[in-house]
This record gives sequence, structure tokens and C-alpha cells, in this order.
Amino acid sequence: MALSECIEWLKLLQFKKLENDEEGALLEPLKNFINQPEFLPHEARLESISSKGVRFVDGNGCEVPVENLSDGYRSILSMTFELIRQLAKTYGPQRLFAPNDPTKVIVPGVVLIDEIDAHLHPTWQRRVGLWFRDHFPNIQFIVTTHSPLICQAATIGSIFRLPKPGSEEQAGMVTGIARDRLLYGNVLDAYSTGAFGDVPTRSPESLEKLERLAILNQKELAEGLSDTERAEQQQLRAQLPTAASALPSADTEVSGQ
Repeated sequence: MALSECIEWLKLLQFKKLENDEEGALLEPLKNFINQPEFLPHEARLESISSKGVRFVDGNGCEVPVENLSDGYRSILSMTFELIRQLAKTYGPQRLFAPNDPTKVIVPGVVLIDEIDAHLHPTWQRRVGLWFRDHFPNIQFIVTTHSPLICQAATIGSIFRLPKPGSEEQAGMVTGIARDRLLYGNVLDAYSTGAFGDVPTRSPESLEKLERLAILNQKELAEGLSDTERAEQQQLRAQLPTAASALPSADTEVSGQ
């Protein structure tokens, strides 16, 4: 559901609340859920809902138009509103939230989200899985992603590698060292597992610089460098801080077992 549709749904809830309709009782706990700390950017909160629209304000009390929210937060809001809307249709508005904790939706279910990382800043890619897992504790989330940062939320659960469309690759569960690298390593560790296919981690220009640095490093050991070459070497080392002293073989492949 697009955020614009979610906004219309919020307006409908406001009308139902004024009409004392049972569904309107969802509005206040929903606002409390959305306004919990560290969810919206810059301490923004959902302030009011009327026929004129939905009003957000930031931590300074300044109005934040919905259209000015970033694509990432609009995406998170859309997913959250739609998930709660569907759960309310299934279970009713009175049973969704924990009685003593408005930050938790306690009903069970299975939710599928395709490409959950779309439009999300890397910071939110790392947080989104953990956030949904913490605040919807009885929901099983099955998501697809192209981001290793999303996988870091799967400490409880499983990770599967899907084959490329049209290929003869086999799907399979990521286990062992490869799984540990996805969960606990950095982005380069994750890509080295092969779970995301053959992903170049350096640009062609970077590889040229890396090759030049390897040549200078080898020359330094063999015969020494001129002042100009040493200055070039130091510059390349600053640009390529993780570079090894020699290039790996062109057909070397690192994979997790």
C-alpha cells in the first residue's frame, strides 16, 4: 500500500472514532505505536488527523509535511500502517497491542515482504529487521532482500540463497561459517560468502590502483623506491587502506562452507 493510501485510511479511522465506531478505537493506540521513541526521524511524531490531512511535527514542534519525509521513512510507515491494518481486519482493533506495552503488537501471523531493503538508507537496513522482530514478536517475517545488512536480523531464523531467475542454480539454506559471516561480519565478509552471487567489491579504477600499489610494494622490497614513487605509494595506501601487499590471483574465489 502506498503511503497516500495509508493517509486516507488514517482519516477514515478518525471519522469512525467520531462516529463511535468500534474500528475507530484503533486510532489512539496506533498513534502511540507510531510515536514511540526512535521510530520516526528527528523525533518526529504523528500529531493530528483531520479532513485536511495528517499532520506530523518534529522534535522542535515544526510541522513536517508527509511529502517531505524521506523515501525510506515513507516506506517504513507504509509497511507498518499496512501491516497493522491487515492485522486489525483479522483480529479486530481491540486485540492488537499488549495491554501494558503500546510498543508491541502481540497477535500472531506470517508476513511476506518482497525486497524489504528498497529505498532504505543503510542505517535503516540494519535496523528494520530487528525493529519488526522486536515490536511484532509473534509474527514470522519472510522477506527477500539484496542487502547483507538485512540478514543481520536473522540471528533468530534462517537464511536462504535463491537462484538467479532462468539459471540452473540450486536454492539452499546458508549455514555454518557463511551464515556466521552474514550475521556477525561486515559487508565485505557478507559478500565473500557468495550468498549474493559474484559481487565486485572494487571499481575497475580501484583495481588499477591496487595493482599499481602491489608493484610499488614489491619494488620497495626488491630495490627500494625513489622519492616520487614513495610519495605515490603513500597516497595509494591512504586511498586503499585495506589493500594487501600483493594482488590475489584472478581466479581466486572465497566462499563460506
